Amino acid sequence: MHSADSKRKFLIPFMWHGPNNQINEIKEALALAKILGRTIVLPDLQAHLWTDQNKEPMLFKELFDVAHVKANADAVLMAELPAALGRPDWAGEMDAALLLVPPDQRMGKSALASQLLKPVPDSKWLQSPVSAWRGCSPEQVEALRQLVAPYEVLGVQTFHGLVYGSQWLAGPFPLDCEDECCRAFKEMASFIRKSPAIYDMANTYIKERMAGKPFVAAHVRPYPDPCVKIWTQNDTTDRADKINQYCNNEYLLYRFAPSIKYLMTQYKTDTAFVMTHPKVREVVRSGLAAAGITPLFMDLPDLKMPAGDKALSTGLTFSLLAMVEEAVCAQAKAFVGTKESSMSATIILERIGHGLDMGDSYTFFRRLGYEEKPITVPGWYKATNISTSGSSKWHSKIQERLRLHKERLAVGGGGKKKKGGPAA
Repeated sequence: MHSADSKRKFLIPFMWHGPNNQINEIKEALALAKILGRTIVLPDLQAHLWTDQNKEPMLFKELFDVAHVKANADAVLMAELPAALGRPDWAGEMDAALLLVPPDQRMGKSALASQLLKPVPDSKWLQSPVSAWRGCSPEQVEALRQLVAPYEVLGVQTFHGLVYGSQWLAGPFPLDCEDECCRAFKEMASFIRKSPAIYDMANTYIKERMAGKPFVAAHVRPYPDPCVKIWTQNDTTDRADKINQYCNNEYLLYRFAPSIKYLMTQYKTDTAFVMTHPKVREVVRSGLAAAGITPLFMDLPDLKMPAGDKALSTGLTFSLLAMVEEAVCAQAKAFVGTKESSMSATIILERIGHGLDMGDSYTFFRRLGYEEKPITVPGWYKATNISTSGSSKWHSKIQERLRLHKERLAVGGGGKKKKGGPAA
């Protein structure tokens, strides 16, 4: 809360990448707002052009439980910001923007304009002294507070830049935190959960297609995006070679079906709901059929959109469908996800936000002994010994990226280096 003699200050997260990465960006911004004592401005999600041929945003107030967020955090919707500022004519102007990504990833004017935000002058883009790769010590946090103190309306660009691994599975939730960034994320992130309208659509599907029976749910996601296309190719030696070469989770193709069957046996149910990319759905269906499983999928015609005064402004798209599918998965007896996907992480944090046992969330796993069963999320964290400090390989990649950026800055027009010595 803000005292009468203190001026309220705001933090606006910038939206980029797909919808579930945007959700993670909001969660990190919510944690950062807690650290900085700022009011978070809850933005609408931007269109996902890879999935939807639609440029209209999805409204935060329709996708998420705004009342729950406001009950647990100092927050306003973007449409409420002019009144909160006492400036009815506010039209997207920001005093500065904070970078929690490497500087070469800074967003351009068109990306900000898609959120109805005005450009930020170059001199007002601030590199954060706090980040997943720099650390979050008390001294760094204090330096960050001093850096942003002069600015009333502050934007922030992050992409799992506050806490290492925040976009995987349960983020830092199974871990013992060692710094304020991790603690703030664990305290705040699960307050972002789906709206009653989204759960109404999910519950209608569960009632009509499953008759309310217990079920397990899975999210099967070949990764990265080029791997999706490879999965759809004919089952040949060439495809197997491509999967091993280009897919980060090459084991997934051969383990998803036995892992889902294992959970159905463990949780004593004959019903499995599966989320997967539409392009690989038939591959997934075929693999499950070979294991004796007839999965349930959700399609656009399955969405029973609210009508009348409850009608949504958000259009009927695959991105909206995914939000409802996530709400279905959040209610499963057990859920198994794909570690590499922020969508699986959204579902697991949704389950955590509703008080479900983390031991009933699983992931497909590459190690020996997990060919026919998944590992629990807490078990994965223990087996991989992951921490929020990040791996040495990841740190090396970040440092190389920063070095190359400095070199580019030291090079003048036409590829010639500026005078004054070699690049730092």
